[in-house]
Amino acid sequence: MSDFQDNTEDRVETADALEAVAVFRSWKNLFLSILLLCLILIQVVFWLVDTGLMSGTTKEADTSPVATPVQEPNITAVAQALTADANQADPNRAASMKAVQSDKATSWSGFSDAQLAFVLRVTNGVAILAAILFCAALLFSIALTVVGRLGGIQHISRAFFLSLVLLVLLIPWQTLFDAVTVGVLFNIQDVVDGRLVKAGGLLPAILYYLRFCGYWLAAIVLLWMSQVRCARWSKSMLRRMEMI
Repeated sequence: MSDFQDNTEDRVETADALEAVAVFRSWKNLFLSILLLCLILIQVVFWLVDTGLMSGTTKEADTSPVATPVQEPNITAVAQALTADANQADPNRAASMKAVQSDKATSWSGFSDAQLAFVLRVTNGVAILAAILFCAALLFSIALTVVGRLGGIQHISRAFFLSLVLLVLLIPWQTLFDAVTVGVLFNIQDVVDGRLVKAGGLLPAILYYLRFCGYWLAAIVLLWMSQVRCARWSKSMLRRMEMI
């Protein structure tokens, strides 16, 4: 009778743990989707800035006496500065090219530099919050796996540490501490400065795209590997439930 009661209690505890795991898995998938969407949007903004497909307008400064005017980086002006030597000999040609580039930018994106900068700031903030909550959901999943003896602890543990590495890579260290180490997240000025360096030759161009594209791709791979580990964790729990 005692063994039967113990077995019943174990089944009830396991069922409760599985219900809690289902909740955390749902939230984990939600945070993962938000983070993936933010990473894709960040890469889209990068290519818009890198190719100059924007309207080139800047945010109007506040003319009130107590406000300090804020100048947003003008990406189109930077792009034109890179070709200033070629256009200097023919002012009419330079003016014509400027008009064509402005029309093309407006027709392709319709976003100004200030709007892209705002979108990027919001996306960076949401990405950091989603990554933190994603790590927290995995951490609570580990606790439930241990308490409920659900199985697959190695898979969920690896997924958690992969998510921690992803979080560290996402943080824009270059903005926070002005350090040599950089993060996946960036602002518009980082791309502007990188474009100026990219014009210096082949090696700077390679490093430029590795920083803004290769680093981003590494974050996507880490996110995918973490999700694969979570899937294996789910399969391990199902196998354990069949054994019980």
